[in-house]
Amino acid sequence: MAIEKDSGAKTVNKTTTKKSPEVIAITACPTGIAHTYMAKEKILEAAKELKMTCKVETQGRSGNEDVLTAEDIANAKVIIFANDKALTGLDRFNGKEVIQVGTKEAILDSKKLINDYLNKTGKLTTINQAAKEGEAVDFSFDNFKHVTRNLLGGVSRMLPFVVAGGIILGIGFLIDSGNSGGNFGVTRGAAAWFSGLGKVIFSMMIPILGAYICYSIVGPQGLLPGMVCGLVANAPAMLYKDDGGAGWENTWGRIFPDSIKNFNSGFFGAIIGAYLVAFVVYGLTKVLKKTPKSLRGVKDIVFVPVVTALAAGVIMFAINIPLGYLNYGLGLGLKYLSEYNLSALAGLIIGIMMAVDMGGPINKAAYVFGTVTIDASQTAYESIRSSNGGTTFMAAAMVAGMVPPLAIALSTRIFKKYWSAKDIDGGNTNWFLAACFITEGAIPYAAEDPKRVIPASVVGSGVTGAILAGFGITLSAPHGGVFVFPLLNIQDNGSNWFKMPTQGGSIGVAIAITIVALVVGALISASILGFWRMSAIKKGKLILK
Repeated sequence: MAIEKDSGAKTVNKTTTKKSPEVIAITACPTGIAHTYMAKEKILEAAKELKMTCKVETQGRSGNEDVLTAEDIANAKVIIFANDKALTGLDRFNGKEVIQVGTKEAILDSKKLINDYLNKTGKLTTINQAAKEGEAVDFSFDNFKHVTRNLLGGVSRMLPFVVAGGIILGIGFLIDSGNSGGNFGVTRGAAAWFSGLGKVIFSMMIPILGAYICYSIVGPQGLLPGMVCGLVANAPAMLYKDDGGAGWENTWGRIFPDSIKNFNSGFFGAIIGAYLVAFVVYGLTKVLKKTPKSLRGVKDIVFVPVVTALAAGVIMFAINIPLGYLNYGLGLGLKYLSEYNLSALAGLIIGIMMAVDMGGPINKAAYVFGTVTIDASQTAYESIRSSNGGTTFMAAAMVAGMVPPLAIALSTRIFKKYWSAKDIDGGNTNWFLAACFITEGAIPYAAEDPKRVIPASVVGSGVTGAILAGFGITLSAPHGGVFVFPLLNIQDNGSNWFKMPTQGGSIGVAIAITIVALVVGALISASILGFWRMSAIKKGKLILK
């Protein structure tokens, strides 16, 4: 209640009431960055077009923002969940009907979602007994069905370790530039400091992946066994490496007639092991559901962790060897691709994968594969790593992923007549997104014109990936865009199209080739897209809004 006095000394009462939003939503994607906020923007735009007020809570990398209040939820006419991962704090919505979709559906057509809710034509779900903050939405067997969501849940938690560890490790190699030999990266004291820290952080990549895949399925009780799966998948030396002693070395390998040295199943083992042990956690929790209250503490802190950790050990003992051969075979195959000058083919495939869904499961699969090849603990890929720790597959994945947003930026400038004012304005943002290796900057354009944007991006990204891999350009950092270009190099452990005699020259030429490959790929995509839109608009098949 605000009270104001006018010049005539009369008292005027003004009551201000804040209107609750008619449309409310929560958006969340596995990485908590691009799709989360794109979905929010599209929902806000759709509500505005329908002349409805709207508030969207985002559960992103920076935490929960614009959190919906009890009053917002009570008065809302439309409730939308656009999420690709488990949401938190859903007990606020108990008894409420919601329409639940992935972020992609919200990006493509949020207006339809709002109308479906209002007309009751969409599939509505009633929230009941939602899990507490920080846990999976429901401790349900249905969680096992969401394979992509669970995998991306692990990848999203893994990414900070990959990026931080990889860049710090790359700094160590950069400081050691000019040195050569088997100790490259740790010759100078400062280089060794950075390289050691980066390697420790990077080595947590696979364990974190396993831990959070399991967590996304069964909640907090899955963290321990999932991480055990990831640790064993990395095959610590004490499990499989025989140093000639009978102590702590080769504790698992000694069971076999011939010791298995440096054996690991890598990300294959972490993913499959985490999924299998999640079944154990789920079954054990269901069996012990009626445990007396007095024993629940012992059950949750002692019994379940010990039993599930042992189960993880048994599972990994069984699958580590066959999956290890798969991992080793893949690394060997990539080595032969390089030796027979077929790296460009692998680069082409990786480039295509990076652009097909622009941040979706296929894109993430190519990206994760690239990061795994530079992981120092992944001995199966040692033969395809250069002395600076980089691989052509990481370079192809990152630079090809920069092509779609750069192509959009170029196309909206070169073919300005065939884009709307809003598209052109958004294209300006994509210059920066491309420089930072944020492929998702092209998603709004792909959502509005998938028929042309996606094929055009695929062609350009494929060309860029092929050029980089063909010339043997390597990268030792898994992220960073143009800011990690000083960590580029030319492959020194196999046949490729181009070689340099000195390391300084290799870095300079690698940066030059990378810039050319990026620009060529982006220009190809931008040209295909621009001419295609021009033809469609002239024929009346495409109308600018």
